Amino acid sequence: MPYIQRELLEKIMPAVVRLRADPVFFAEKVSGFRLNQAQRRLLLLSGRIRVRLAGRRFGKTALSALDLLHYALTHPGTRSLVVGPSLDQARVYFDYFRDWAESCPLVEYMIAEDRRSPFHEISFRNGSLITSRSVARGGRFVRGRGYHRITVTEASFVPDEVYYAALRPAVLQNPRAIIDFEGTPWSKSSYLYELFTRGTADGEYYSATRATTYEAPHISKEEIERVRSEVPDYYFQCEFLAEFPDSEDAVFPQSLVLSAVQDYSPAGQPFPGHLYTMGVDLAKIRDCTAIIILDVSEKPWKIAEFHRFRLRAYAEISDLIKALKARYRAKVLIDATGVGEAVAEAVPGAVHAVITKERKEEMVARLRLALETGSLLLPASELTLLEELKHFRRVGERMEGQAGFHDDCVMALALAVWGAGKGGGWSAWRAGIPAP
Repeated sequence: MPYIQRELLEKIMPAVVRLRADPVFFAEKVSGFRLNQAQRRLLLLSGRIRVRLAGRRFGKTALSALDLLHYALTHPGTRSLVVGPSLDQARVYFDYFRDWAESCPLVEYMIAEDRRSPFHEISFRNGSLITSRSVARGGRFVRGRGYHRITVTEASFVPDEVYYAALRPAVLQNPRAIIDFEGTPWSKSSYLYELFTRGTADGEYYSATRATTYEAPHISKEEIERVRSEVPDYYFQCEFLAEFPDSEDAVFPQSLVLSAVQDYSPAGQPFPGHLYTMGVDLAKIRDCTAIIILDVSEKPWKIAEFHRFRLRAYAEISDLIKALKARYRAKVLIDATGVGEAVAEAVPGAVHAVITKERKEEMVARLRLALETGSLLLPASELTLLEELKHFRRVGERMEGQAGFHDDCVMALALAVWGAGKGGGWSAWRAGIPAP
């Protein structure tokens, strides 16, 4: 422990006392940012069950991390948990802690040990601990342990059963324990909506607040309005206004998507003896190109490799597809509707999938069936794909990502799943005949 002169100690003690008593003062000193009124409101939320919902770019994760760090430093001997859909998402908190340790001597001094394996975990000099887990396997890695505080990041991607069966029981033995949720809304048919509703009505044991992207610092209202003119209303309502959408026209309900999510990352390489299918959805105007390779050796199928990009020449894209096809020896299905035909022609042996309205209905139905039957597992680490599934809607008689929102990942996955079906329908695709 470094020696501190009495004069220096007397000089800094008032600041130390204030850091302990004032979470806003602590947050601003540690982060180096001045909090606005809305950010202070989120930070100072009280109660045993707390729900913080905020729009994009508001800083909700950083605020929750500051709140958790302040709790650990001011409550000696406590055990706290950061939990998310994947360990990668929980790790974001620890990235913040490490950044603040580099910029704030007090935080650096208070950290006694920083472990990164098998889980990210930080021990403090006052005996407190912050550790991390994912909600994989129904919250298996959370069960059987007691905590003084649990922070749930990306809370809308945590299944209801994990909250009821794993997270809620984990704080029962501590009468002052806290569960803190942060994220953006998804569906009213969820535990998060129930807790948010209780929090807005109660305000004591349950507490809840939300903030919009309009309240985020350093983002112009003009820029937000431009985005609003480009995206669907339900998407803006969810992601920017932090409101639970009124419509329940999602093709892939929240409970269905979350039941298929598992904490894994695509392997990024082929394995001997495994079978693979590849779905390719080509960019159209402002869209992105998505390539998904599916390991279909056995059920449940898993995503082996995932690419998403924009503004690449078609020759470059076809070269990438050919390289991946050769590497995985995969069956390749390419959306040959419109601009995709030229790319499909450049890839020998690829299936030219001209997707009509009826065929799209069939493809999406087969993808949904794969999720419903547990035949397909989705990686928790690929939030872009999960977000697209979340916002894939039925628009009139059509199913699609509405204007302003991409559906390239969904369609690439649907193509790969179609290819994994019995017989694959490959010859039928090429001939333009409905698949069996």
